Amino acid sequence: MPHLWIEDSPCEWAALKLGGGSLNLTASPPGRCAENAAAPVALCVSSAKSDRPNESPSAWFLLSSREAATVWVNGLPYSAGAIRLMRHRDEIRLPDGRRIFFSEESPAEVAPFPGVGDRAVCPRCRLELAQGAASVRCPKCRVHHHQSEDRPCWTRTAACAVCGADTDLEYPSVWSPEEL
Repeated sequence: MPHLWIEDSPCEWAALKLGGGSLNLTASPPGRCAENAAAPVALCVSSAKSDRPNESPSAWFLLSSREAATVWVNGLPYSAGAIRLMRHRDEIRLPDGRRIFFSEESPAEVAPFPGVGDRAVCPRCRLELAQGAASVRCPKCRVHHHQSEDRPCWTRTAACAVCGADTDLEYPSVWSPEEL
């Protein structure tokens, strides 16, 4: 599930999972927009869904009202009244100096394989992933691996078969701004 990294104090970060709806980023701390209320700077999810198992299920957009003070995205001024598609690791700097990072990563966890879209094959064992099979979606490359007692493909080695991400389910590796 995508989330925001919000700077609580210099170099101290808190994660906020993004569900649906809109977030008022100018509130302190950022929070859900009130019903039918406009925020000067908001983060909104689209309703478009992907039918491919390794793609993000939704897209997030940064919206800024014409009255909003200057917001910076990745070090560049973001125009008032503009709409921007958010990408993994995008930095938003608010007018009051607070920093927020957008992340598309989700921690690795065992869940039923959604089985939608194209035929999927586990990159470790090369067998097909059946709909509902216990699997783990890599937080970095988003490729599904089997993960059950008889097929522990995700945890068989210390690294993802595709991208090398850490496969420890107790301490899943997910990017954070502390790495900057």
